[in-house]
Amino acid sequence: MRDRPRPVLAGATALVLVLTAAPAAQATAHPGSARTAGSLVLIGGGLKGNNTEVYGEIIDRAGGSRARIGALTAASVPESQDPHADDPVRCSNSACNGAYYAGLLEKHGAADAQWIAVDLDHIADADSDALVDRINSMSGFFFGGGDQYRYVTTLLHGDRHTDSKVLAAIRARLADGAVVAGTSAGAQIAAGPDMVTGGDSYPALRDGSAPGYFDDPARLGYLLRGGFGFLRSGLVDTHTGAYGREGRALRLAADTGHDRVYALQENSALVVDAPGTPRETMTVLGTNGVGVIDLRDARARTTPAGWTLTRARYTHLTDGDRHDAARGAVHPARDKRPLAPPRHDARARRRRRLLLDRQPGGRPVLLPRHRHRPRLDPGPAHRHHLREVAPLHRHLHQAAGLHRLDERRHHRADPRRTARRHRPPMTPAHTAPEAGAGRTPRPAPATGAGTRLGTGAPQDPKGALMASGTLADDIRLKLGTLSPAERKVARVLLAAYPAAGFETVATIAERATVSAPTVLRFVARLGYSGFPEFQAALRAELNQRNASPLTLYEETEDTSGDDSAAGLMARSSKLFTTAVAQTLAETPPHDLERAVALLSDRKRRITLVGGRFTHLLAQYLALHLMQLRGDVHILPERPVERAAALAGLGRRDVLVVFDYRRYEEDKVALAQLTLERGGKVVVFTDTWLSPTSAHAEVVLPSQVSTPSPYDSLVPTLAVIETVVAGLLTALGDEAHQHMRQTEDVARRSGLV
Repeated sequence: MRDRPRPVLAGATALVLVLTAAPAAQATAHPGSARTAGSLVLIGGGLKGNNTEVYGEIIDRAGGSRARIGALTAASVPESQDPHADDPVRCSNSACNGAYYAGLLEKHGAADAQWIAVDLDHIADADSDALVDRINSMSGFFFGGGDQYRYVTTLLHGDRHTDSKVLAAIRARLADGAVVAGTSAGAQIAAGPDMVTGGDSYPALRDGSAPGYFDDPARLGYLLRGGFGFLRSGLVDTHTGAYGREGRALRLAADTGHDRVYALQENSALVVDAPGTPRETMTVLGTNGVGVIDLRDARARTTPAGWTLTRARYTHLTDGDRHDAARGAVHPARDKRPLAPPRHDARARRRRRLLLDRQPGGRPVLLPRHRHRPRLDPGPAHRHHLREVAPLHRHLHQAAGLHRLDERRHHRADPRRTARRHRPPMTPAHTAPEAGAGRTPRPAPATGAGTRLGTGAPQDPKGALMASGTLADDIRLKLGTLSPAERKVARVLLAAYPAAGFETVATIAERATVSAPTVLRFVARLGYSGFPEFQAALRAELNQRNASPLTLYEETEDTSGDDSAAGLMARSSKLFTTAVAQTLAETPPHDLERAVALLSDRKRRITLVGGRFTHLLAQYLALHLMQLRGDVHILPERPVERAAALAGLGRRDVLVVFDYRRYEEDKVALAQLTLERGGKVVVFTDTWLSPTSAHAEVVLPSQVSTPSPYDSLVPTLAVIETVVAGLLTALGDEAHQHMRQTEDVARRSGLV
């Protein structure tokens, strides 16, 4: 890399959640032109146009004065959605932003920079051979900010999550030595599995994460299959210092089993050489720095007091510091010197080790240790560093009412202290009873009408009802209690769930790069006596999820012993009462509130669609909505009418989908289309969760227990009635006025 001035601090401050200090990292030499792998320059957002250090690094790596760079801005809204598209000063869309970045790159020395015209208005161009030819002539690429999910939609074919021709060409150029840079969403999209999609730190720490894309800061969402996968050694988050996002990054990593998080701060960059190889190393550029959160030894647990994470390490790196991803080691820049507090301040010496570059106007110095000597002020850069770290402190301590922050001092390695400190991790309080230490293996779940897998109805960390007792849910709930090797097994299974569970032990071990005994230990941690029992439970779960009325009828065994009408009524009363009570008790209040907010927004158009039986529920809710507000429609059945209705979907649309087992593929396509057009999706489904749920902003699951082979819709009716009650409150006098107008029209037209 080019010579550049060093800022004062490269440090690590002890944050014991437990987040403990570690030294920062050291500069690496600029790879020469003979390198066989490319590099990444990931910026935490807020990249200033005059940041010659970062822009210069990108251009140097792309060939300097011969650099040809393509700017991709598909994360921005397209021109068709920008009300100021015709105003060159106020415009903010993909084309406008592409021209902006191209101009800046040329201003900083690139020979040629041009916009790659792929966005929501030009999705088909992502597979254009002409664009591929242009990309093959380029030596660098810059991904702009915005919404990273738009990159998924345009360059990864949406839910298919397969490379477009343009992305495949960029991936090939990266392998050949090109540089790929990105800022904000452009850096996020470089991540691998479990890419964050949104959410604030405080609710994330309190409620946990959930797969999906939510346009709601109170929900921590992530995409299971992630982004482009250029960087897979850890999760990536951006704007961390400005928005205090370290808290959400901690929770997401703990929930999904990742060992490391790269927390990128604004106007600073993480330069990654040889990404995805054993030689992967990282160097920091800029004044704000990058946080590295190490969870290899971390343990998470949930108790009645809340969620707790211990033994996580937070390292703050600044300009010139280096991180060795393969070994997890960090090294300060060569001209930085360690500082220690005075000897008498033993507690401070144990809790943090600061690294100081140089005192103003003097040589590199060590902090004096004699108790009678004055303590040196580490200078404004240190104070600035503490301000940058403060948002993480703030979010963690805000959560203290619900999360017991186990703050411990960090000691040097001492076998006696280690033996006293290390305790077996505790199990989340809301897991099934057999999940604790010393549990006995649970029997294989039964199947049949009205049965549910597992011993209880597990919840996701947000408290939302999930598929009852599914293995995927059990695995996610236990991620924080697993060893690092077991977490690798868990991630392999979750990445290709449920198919991965039917592989052999040897195959799973090979994919997870662990030993076969580790896979067997992982299965035992889930409560199974062996791998065959684990696969039997998975097979039973799939049968339950895909069961048809005929299958349920053939599997149902009536063990009540009372075939009389009175006996049937007693069983029905018990089943329906329990199902309704459990459904309402387990409905997340936040999801209910969000559903009411979307459906009561008079600026939005509501379209409802159901399935073979559930179209009756869609009509039932639609009739209530029509009495309370306008612009409510049932999606037409006839193809021409349906196509016309779908073609008109836009940002103000809300699609309400009813989809219960056996799930209908067209519902997934409808939800995906709505999302691509900028609309919202609300899904009513069963506890096994329709595949459409992955695209929904709100999911309202219901129990389906019934004395017959048919799934019951009674609990869903109870949820609908609850939503309607919420709508009446939300709309208030507007609903009353609309009802009066509707009644008046009905009377005048002779309809009543």
